[in-house]
Amino acid sequence: MKKNVAIALVALVVWASPALADEKIGIFETVLESSVSFPATNTALEQAIAVSGLQLHATHVVRVPDSEHEAKLYVLTSPALVAAAADESPRTISAQILRIGVYTSGDEHKTFVNMANPVAHAMVYFSASSNYDALVSAANEVAREIRQLVAAVPGTAVSAQIGPSRTEKKYRKFNGDGPAKMMAKFRNWEKSQLLISE
Repeated sequence: MKKNVAIALVALVVWASPALADEKIGIFETVLESSVSFPATNTALEQAIAVSGLQLHATHVVRVPDSEHEAKLYVLTSPALVAAAADESPRTISAQILRIGVYTSGDEHKTFVNMANPVAHAMVYFSASSNYDALVSAANEVAREIRQLVAAVPGTAVSAQIGPSRTEKKYRKFNGDGPAKMMAKFRNWEKSQLLISE
């Protein structure tokens, strides 16, 4: 009986692995469409963060021209992810910084909550680590924790990957200034400077 179960589990892993490897993961993910106002969404989110295991370090109000929309960024860390990455290069610190954004969008000014996807960031920043699997697993747990705390905000849970989206294989293949390319939507350095030079 145990042997049959083991064989079934191996078959499941072998069958599921290619599908997971081909799944496109966004650098950002929309996690909630709020049913309350922008201020009420922020209040509910802040209350949820306060009782979560995450540590809030800063907030930043993003100003939009003519105040057409509203946005606020939350910068956090996860003690568990920080501990998992304790022996990693200091250059991987960006993968340990968590970001949650609340913003309004569209003509109806609906409020949404996004997160910078910890999993995608882990795949880029920890790509060369000997602890890659454990770090991506820790990032997955943090993403789950963020979704769980955001669920305390009134609204509808969403799981929409926001591009640029890549498969795990492609995230891990970026070389040289890979992390910088990630933040510049995978443009090379020269192309990422075009708006500045123009």
